[in-house]
Amino acid sequence: MKEVHLYPDGSCLGNGLPSSKGGWAVPIVINGKVIRNDLFGRLREGKQTNNRAEMEAFLQALLWIDCNQRRYAHYYIHCDSDIVLTGVEGRGRRKANRDIWIQIEYLCEKLAGKFTASYCEGHVDEFNVLADTMAKQAANSLILRPTITIIKGLEEEMAQ
Repeated sequence: MKEVHLYPDGSCLGNGLPSSKGGWAVPIVINGKVIRNDLFGRLREGKQTNNRAEMEAFLQALLWIDCNQRRYAHYYIHCDSDIVLTGVEGRGRRKANRDIWIQIEYLCEKLAGKFTASYCEGHVDEFNVLADTMAKQAANSLILRPTITIIKGLEEEMAQ
Protein backbone atom coordinates (compact mmCIF):
# COMPACT_ATOMS: atom_id res chain seq x y z
CA MET A 1 0.00 0.00 0.00
CA LYS A 2 1.19 3.50 -0.82
CA GLU A 3 2.11 6.37 1.43
CA VAL A 4 0.09 9.54 1.07
CA HIS A 5 1.39 13.05 1.69
CA LEU A 6 -1.03 15.88 2.54
CA TYR A 7 -0.09 19.56 2.47
CA PRO A 8 -2.69 21.61 4.37
CA ASP A 9 -2.44 25.37 4.17
CA GLY A 10 -4.63 28.33 5.00
CA SER A 11 -4.77 31.90 3.86
CA CYS A 12 -6.69 34.98 4.89
CA LEU A 13 -7.00 38.01 2.66
CA GLY A 14 -7.20 41.07 4.93
CA ASN A 15 -6.33 38.98 7.98
CA GLY A 16 -8.60 39.78 10.93
CA LEU A 17 -10.35 42.76 9.34
CA PRO A 18 -14.16 42.84 9.17
CA SER A 19 -14.01 42.37 5.39
CA SER A 20 -11.40 39.58 5.47
CA LYS A 21 -11.93 36.26 3.72
CA GLY A 22 -10.19 33.04 4.69
CA GLY A 23 -9.58 29.92 2.66
CA TRP A 24 -7.95 26.53 3.10
CA ALA A 25 -6.56 23.85 0.79
CA VAL A 26 -5.08 20.34 1.02
CA PRO A 27 -3.27 19.00 -2.04
CA ILE A 28 -2.80 15.23 -1.78
CA VAL A 29 0.37 13.66 -3.18
CA ILE A 30 1.47 10.09 -3.92
CA ASN A 31 4.89 9.27 -5.40
CA GLY A 32 5.64 12.94 -5.97
CA LYS A 33 2.49 13.53 -8.03
CA VAL A 34 -0.61 15.46 -7.03
CA ILE A 35 -3.53 13.04 -7.07
CA ARG A 36 -6.12 15.45 -5.62
CA ASN A 37 -6.18 19.22 -5.98
CA ASP A 38 -9.89 19.70 -5.37
CA LEU A 39 -9.89 19.64 -1.58
CA PHE A 40 -10.27 23.33 -0.70
CA GLY A 41 -12.85 25.82 0.51
CA ARG A 42 -13.63 29.15 2.11
CA LEU A 43 -13.98 29.61 5.84
CA ARG A 44 -17.69 29.64 6.46
CA GLU A 45 -17.90 30.81 10.04
CA GLY A 46 -15.97 32.45 12.83
CA LYS A 47 -13.49 35.28 12.64
CA GLN A 48 -11.59 35.18 9.36
CA THR A 49 -7.90 34.87 10.29
CA ASN A 50 -4.79 33.14 8.99
CA ASN A 51 -4.59 30.95 12.11
CA ARG A 52 -8.19 29.82 11.76
CA ALA A 53 -7.65 29.05 8.06
CA GLU A 54 -4.49 27.02 8.88
CA MET A 55 -6.39 25.06 11.53
CA GLU A 56 -9.30 24.39 9.16
CA ALA A 57 -6.87 23.09 6.53
CA PHE A 58 -5.31 20.69 9.07
CA LEU A 59 -8.78 19.59 10.19
CA GLN A 60 -9.83 18.90 6.60
CA ALA A 61 -6.64 16.85 6.07
CA LEU A 62 -7.54 14.73 9.11
CA LEU A 63 -11.12 14.34 7.90
CA TRP A 64 -9.90 13.18 4.50
CA ILE A 65 -7.61 10.64 6.19
CA ASP A 66 -10.53 9.45 8.33
CA CYS A 67 -12.64 8.88 5.22
CA ASN A 68 -9.78 7.09 3.39
CA GLN A 69 -7.89 5.40 6.23
CA ARG A 70 -8.21 1.87 4.86
CA ARG A 71 -6.97 2.74 1.37
CA TYR A 72 -3.34 3.54 2.16
CA ALA A 73 -0.60 2.38 4.54
CA HIS A 74 0.33 5.63 6.22
CA TYR A 75 -0.38 9.34 5.90
CA TYR A 76 2.09 12.19 6.25
CA ILE A 77 0.79 15.68 6.95
CA HIS A 78 3.29 18.41 6.05
CA CYS A 79 2.22 21.66 7.71
CA ASP A 80 3.82 25.11 7.67
CA SER A 81 1.82 26.42 10.65
CA ASP A 82 3.77 26.47 13.88
CA ILE A 83 0.57 27.26 15.82
CA VAL A 84 -1.14 24.15 14.49
CA LEU A 85 1.82 21.83 15.01
CA THR A 86 2.64 23.05 18.52
CA GLY A 87 -1.03 22.62 19.42
CA VAL A 88 -1.19 19.11 17.97
CA GLU A 89 2.07 18.09 19.65
CA GLY A 90 0.99 19.51 23.04
CA ARG A 91 3.68 22.20 23.12
CA GLY A 92 1.24 25.03 22.47
CA ARG A 93 -2.09 26.25 23.77
CA ARG A 94 -5.39 25.37 22.13
CA LYS A 95 -7.65 28.03 23.62
CA ALA A 96 -8.56 30.15 20.60
CA ASN A 97 -10.82 28.67 17.91
CA ARG A 98 -12.03 25.89 20.21
CA ASP A 99 -14.70 24.84 17.72
CA ILE A 100 -11.96 23.67 15.35
CA TRP A 101 -9.57 22.40 18.04
CA ILE A 102 -12.24 20.12 19.52
CA GLN A 103 -12.59 18.39 16.16
CA ILE A 104 -8.81 18.16 15.63
CA GLU A 105 -8.35 16.69 19.13
CA TYR A 106 -11.07 14.10 18.49
CA LEU A 107 -9.59 13.04 15.15
CA CYS A 108 -6.01 12.92 16.44
CA GLU A 109 -7.14 10.41 19.06
CA LYS A 110 -9.24 8.44 16.57
CA LEU A 111 -6.45 8.29 13.98
CA ALA A 112 -3.55 7.71 16.39
CA GLY A 113 -0.75 5.81 14.64
CA LYS A 114 -2.21 6.29 11.16
CA PHE A 115 -0.56 9.62 10.38
CA THR A 116 2.58 11.60 11.08
CA ALA A 117 2.54 15.39 11.22
CA SER A 118 5.69 17.37 10.54
CA TYR A 119 6.76 20.92 9.84
CA CYS A 120 7.52 21.98 6.30
CA GLU A 121 8.90 25.40 5.53
CA GLY A 122 6.31 27.59 3.91
CA HIS A 123 6.75 28.80 0.33
CA VAL A 124 9.72 26.48 -0.28
CA ASP A 125 8.36 22.99 -0.96
CA GLU A 126 6.54 22.83 -4.31
CA PHE A 127 3.47 21.19 -2.78
CA ASN A 128 3.28 23.77 0.01
CA VAL A 129 3.46 26.49 -2.65
CA LEU A 130 0.58 24.78 -4.47
CA ALA A 131 -1.42 24.59 -1.21
CA ASP A 132 -0.78 28.28 -0.54
CA THR A 133 -1.93 29.24 -4.04
CA MET A 134 -5.04 27.07 -3.73
CA ALA A 135 -5.88 28.50 -0.28
CA LYS A 136 -5.61 32.07 -1.58
CA GLN A 137 -7.86 31.20 -4.51
CA ALA A 138 -10.35 29.55 -2.14
CA ALA A 139 -10.39 32.65 0.08
CA ASN A 140 -11.12 34.85 -2.91
CA SER A 141 -13.62 32.49 -4.53
CA LEU A 142 -17.27 33.38 -4.98
CA ILE A 143 -18.17 29.70 -5.02
CA LEU A 144 -18.50 28.00 -1.65
CA ARG A 145 -17.43 24.39 -1.98
CA PRO A 146 -18.85 21.93 0.53
CA THR A 147 -16.57 21.07 3.42
CA ILE A 148 -16.45 17.92 5.47
CA THR A 149 -17.55 18.36 9.07
CA ILE A 150 -17.74 16.09 12.06
CA ILE A 151 -21.13 15.11 13.42
CA LYS A 152 -23.06 17.75 15.32
CA GLY A 153 -22.93 17.43 19.05
CA LEU A 154 -19.25 16.45 19.14
CA GLU A 155 -18.47 19.28 21.56
CA GLU A 156 -21.03 17.92 24.03
CA GLU A 157 -19.74 14.37 23.55
CA MET A 158 -16.13 15.45 24.17
CA ALA A 159 -17.13 17.40 27.29
CA GLN A 160 -18.63 14.32 28.99
